[in-house]
Amino acid sequence: TAAHCLTDGAGAIDADSVTATFELAGGDTSAASTTLYVHPSYDGSTGHGYDVAIVEFDTEWVAAVPRYEMVSPGFDAIGMQGVSVGYGRTGHGSAGATSPSGTKRIGLNLWESGGLGALGLGGITNNETQLTADFDNGLAANDAFDFFFGMSDLGYGDDEIGLASGDSGGPTFFNEGGTYRIGGVASYVTTLSSGGSTSDVTPGSANSSFGEFFVVADVGSNAVQSWIDTTIGAAPVPEPQVGVMVLAAAAAGGWRRRRR
Repeated sequence: TAAHCLTDGAGAIDADSVTATFELAGGDTSAASTTLYVHPSYDGSTGHGYDVAIVEFDTEWVAAVPRYEMVSPGFDAIGMQGVSVGYGRTGHGSAGATSPSGTKRIGLNLWESGGLGALGLGGITNNETQLTADFDNGLAANDAFDFFFGMSDLGYGDDEIGLASGDSGGPTFFNEGGTYRIGGVASYVTTLSSGGSTSDVTPGSANSSFGEFFVVADVGSNAVQSWIDTTIGAAPVPEPQVGVMVLAAAAAGGWRRRRR
């Protein structure tokens, strides 16, 4: 999940435990966590990267709970299509996230960059631990990457999505060798302006509208995945889950802002 779901503004864990609930055909199954782990380099600022945490349970989840592998160490998702899943607020990109969270949705985006600091934006660091996409509506005026950085792509039409409140911790999948694996964990939303001009259709507010940027923690980053592997290897995780991240987006929040 995302570290900011479990921590205070300084990056210290401020939750005793969390509960994960999986909605299965035969009924829901839930359990409370036993241990929470936060990446040691996470400092409370999502813009500084490392926004990753692990939730450990002493329950061996039933076989009906789906398991998904992580992408390989060093996996490069920049320039790739990602499939994102979550339960966050929704709405239409022309106005942003206006409806309550709680409904599971899925959609596509193109992950065009690491952290925006790598492209010159101040205050964004550890760019190799972040992946960034923008929310396109097919119009050049609202193509955020093109507007600010000269990187043009007009998106996936009605399948294009963006992050919204409640999506934190949700997974983004990438196709690696024909298998979809978790390569991102939903982190934060940001909007930019330059000289009073912006690509955002709702200027001045990061409300998940067209023309904004969305960031996930890069699970393929060696700095992130080596910590995950070490932590999982040191924890008494049941054998079927070793080396595997369980899709637990329902526990931490959801994901998305569909346009239609």
